[in-house]
Amino acid sequence: MQEGFSASFSNKDPKEGMLGITFTPIKPFGGRGHIFEDKNDYPHSEYGISGGVDYWKKYLRVYDFHIGFDLKYQQYHFHFGSDKYNGEHQFLHLSVPLNIQYPIPSYEYFFFKAGISISSSNILKENIGFAGDNKYITTFKTAWLIYPEINLGVDVIEEKYPRFYFRVGIDYTFIPIPKMGEFKSSISSNGFIETVSGNFSPNKIQLKISFYPIWKKKISFLKKGHDCPNPF
Repeated sequence: MQEGFSASFSNKDPKEGMLGITFTPIKPFGGRGHIFEDKNDYPHSEYGISGGVDYWKKYLRVYDFHIGFDLKYQQYHFHFGSDKYNGEHQFLHLSVPLNIQYPIPSYEYFFFKAGISISSSNILKENIGFAGDNKYITTFKTAWLIYPEINLGVDVIEEKYPRFYFRVGIDYTFIPIPKMGEFKSSISSNGFIETVSGNFSPNKIQLKISFYPIWKKKISFLKKGHDCPNPF
């Protein structure tokens, strides 16, 4: 028997489905960071970044479908004493976004985007560091191990080049359950340990940059058998 299993994959047209890579700068939302002076405050946002893969399928001019897998990092800080002494809260998590994109009338390559992401809690357990001469320990987690996020935005660029498709979009991603993020900070100062904790929503704005390489030749996966001699 010569053939057992055969499958092929090409990456040349979004109408047939394309696999791409994504790079996403993130601007998280947060508080002012004065959590030890104001018990109603929460960590100040710094930056975020994400990378992953995305599967893109275009259904004529009606809509586009996207499903991806991302690893996301968001960083926050708190102030202690003078504002120059900061401690960090680190948030690393996984996310699976599913989005539908609809073309905006009269704008051929502008798409309105709406969808949902299934995201995980923090992979990092805790962060240990120093704010000046004061040692601190911070933790950041979400109330649920797995939780939803809502994605709303627009894709503003879609270009085809000889070797790849290029897309750029911006979206606002938020958690519909209030105060899903839980933070805790403990710091040692003058022989005393001070601890604060609280909740807030780690929502964000994302600038998603996607590349879909064009493979015009099909990649085949073939499992071959072998010929057995006839004993008769």
